[in-house]
Amino acid sequence: MCPDRVGITHGSQGGVGGLTARTYPVPTRMDRARLTHVYNLAFRRGANERDAAGLTPSSELRPQIVPPPPADCSASPEEHAWREGYEMGYQVGASDAQLATVDVPGAHGMVSGFGEPFLEMFGFFKRMSEHETRA
Repeated sequence: MCPDRVGITHGSQGGVGGLTARTYPVPTRMDRARLTHVYNLAFRRGANERDAAGLTPSSELRPQIVPPPPADCSASPEEHAWREGYEMGYQVGASDAQLATVDVPGAHGMVSGFGEPFLEMFGFFKRMSEHETRA
């Protein structure tokens, strides 16, 4: 996801006039809509799997394993979005079965996923950007 670019740095070895060419990773523009989509897919799966295990939502819960993301989520930030979404859904998400019992889930304290503004407010995209620049 981060192609190499050639840059010019100042240095005392090699190059002309103290300038040396080197490669360094350049982060790509983050696709926030895609990361939000991946996060929410994982969130739903985490919530459904927790409910299937007979557990109730709790911030104290931690999944024993996080299943791998779908094959089309192979970029590093997407894999991290999947992990965060699954873990959060497992902890506090409402399952599909729970959501089906009410007309307005939020009015009953149920969480079905998060939008970009919420994820931004809680530092999700900053964390994804950090993963992207390390890739």
